[in-house]
Amino acid sequence: MIIRIVQWGISDSSWHDALLIAEESIKLFEKSFGDYPFNELDMVSLPLRYASGVEYPGLIIIERSLYANPKDAFFKIAISHEVAHQWWYMTVGND
Repeated sequence: MIIRIVQWGISDSSWHDALLIAEESIKLFEKSFGDYPFNELDMVSLPLRYASGVEYPGLIIIERSLYANPKDAFFKIAISHEVAHQWWYMTVGND
């Protein structure tokens, strides 16, 4: 299945890095959890308070300041963590 990944927010030079991380994460988690449960993943870069990322079905929000240093491991961790929630938010359950 082809999954469309769409980036939203103020354009940033590290958007390409974020898209690659999201794509790699989906491929990895599909091997472990099964097919991605949606046709599209929207990734939004916003300033957040008290969180590095937030997830909803088909949507992840990543703290905008993390985009400043795309080589930092936490940038990759935050994106892949929120992508993993896509299987566990609505497909299995979330509490």
